[in-house]
This record gives sequence, C-alpha cells and structure tokens, in this order.
Amino acid sequence: MKSDETTVVVAHGGSKGVLLAHLLSGSVDTARGFRFGNTGVTDLERRLDRSFVLSRYNDLTHLSVEANLVESTR
Repeated sequence: MKSDETTVVVAHGGSKGVLLAHLLSGSVDTARGFRFGNTGVTDLERRLDRSFVLSRYNDLTHLSVEANLVESTR
C-alpha cells in the first residue's frame, strides 16, 4: 500500500477490535475494550514512521444526518 492510498475495511466488531489493537500495538485485552455501534466509522492514519494513530472512533453522526433527511421529506 502506498502512503497516499486509502483502504476501506468492512467487518464485525470483534475482528475490528483485533485489527485496531494490532495496528495500535495493543494486546488482546485492548481488543476486548473496543465497542462498535452498527455502521460506526473508525479511521486510522498512518504516520511517517509507519505507525498508526486513531483519528476517528465509532463515529455514528452519519446516522443522525440520514434521520434528518428522512424527516425532512415527510
């Protein structure tokens, strides 16, 4: 993967937790601590030293936007 490329991963909560823990140098206990809502968006950014930083976690704001759109069409 090149440094300017974007990768999208769609997965269930358990596998996302394990992936996040691995990329953030955490443990199995770290993975168990992550909780994800349905359709939650989580972003990681890769640093120049090739490590990762968590920039957005379990963001559900897109759900409120969609709810407002549905409500405004009634």
